[in-house]
Formats: sequence, structure tokens, C-alpha cells
Amino acid sequence: MRKKEFKTKCRKQKTGSYRLVQAGGIIAAIGVVIVLAAVFLAENNRIVFSTEMVLLITGFVFGIAGAIVDLTGEMCISREYQAYLNSNGTAVFQKVKPQKSFTLENQNGKISKFCDNDIENFLEEMFVSTEQFVILTAPAPKQRVRFVQACMEENKVNLQLGIEENETSLVYKLCSKEECRRIFLEFYHNRFVPDDSEYHMVTM
Repeated sequence: MRKKEFKTKCRKQKTGSYRLVQAGGIIAAIGVVIVLAAVFLAENNRIVFSTEMVLLITGFVFGIAGAIVDLTGEMCISREYQAYLNSNGTAVFQKVKPQKSFTLENQNGKISKFCDNDIENFLEEMFVSTEQFVILTAPAPKQRVRFVQACMEENKVNLQLGIEENETSLVYKLCSKEECRRIFLEFYHNRFVPDDSEYHMVTM
């Protein structure tokens, strides 16, 4: 692989070195815009000389900083390219596995692209009916929990956790709507740590 092709691959995989080059270009471009703006405003007598000088100096500082960042990125790419050649093409690029995502499901279907508001909306719909449910499933167990599911049981929420250890088990507890909402969001953001003493085993 030639260096040009290597750099193209860096761009496609958004490596740290290429991001430095990209950032350097952006910073330098900002500097150019500031300098041009200073010249334009000065020629039209819209700023005083001291302001023009401040803008010009600021623009030059941005330009120099951008050039330094860009040069640093280029040096990193050169080192990575040399490492790539020395290792017969295995040092830098690794096969990227597709990243699986959470899924959110209710009686109307399942989605894989959603945000906190979607989770809350699904739960709000469930809170008003005992005929509805919500399931939030992680791509891999988090703190032993693979999924969180809930449904209404009179005025309480029946919250269940799918636990994956040596074998898969299902535990539950009755909780408030507020706690249910909190647990779903904490699980989604990988902050949920279940307290085993609060849950009971679901018997089939």
C-alpha cells in the first residue's frame, strides 16, 4: 500500500492522526477568515487600526497553530505508515467489527435507533395501561443484566431484569413509575447496578 492510499484509509477509519490533520486544517482556515475579515473591515473604515492589528495577530496565531497541529498529524501518519510497512500491514488497521446497539421494544414493535426521550415516551404509554409492556435490551450484559422489561400491575410497575451469569434467570420487583424510569435510563447509560436483595426470582 502506498502512502497516499494509507492516508485515504486513515481518513475513512477516522484515525487519531488523521483527525489531527483535519483539526489543523480547520484551525488554519479560521485564521485565514479572521485575517481576511480584518483586511476587509479596515479597507471599508469599519474598524480602527488597533482593532485591525488585534484581528491580524489573532488570525496569524490561528494560522500558525493550525499549521503545527496539521504537521503533528502528518508526522503521526508517517510513523503509522512506517509501522504498517514494518509489520506487513497489521500494525495500524484492525478489522472493525460492527457495533451492535440497544433495542427498545413494546407491543407495537422494536427499534434500534432511539434516545432518552423515546425510552420515556414508551414508558409513559405503558404507565396508563396494563396491556402494554416495554423491553430495553443491551447488546451485551451490563452488570450481569442483559435486559430490563416492565409492565403495569395495578398501581405499581412490575420491573423485571434478565440476568446472564452461568445461566439466564429472570428476577422482578414492584416499584414506582419514577424508579422504573430511573432504572431504564441508568441501564441505557451503563450506570445501573442492581441490588440483589430487592429482587425476587420469577418462577415459571
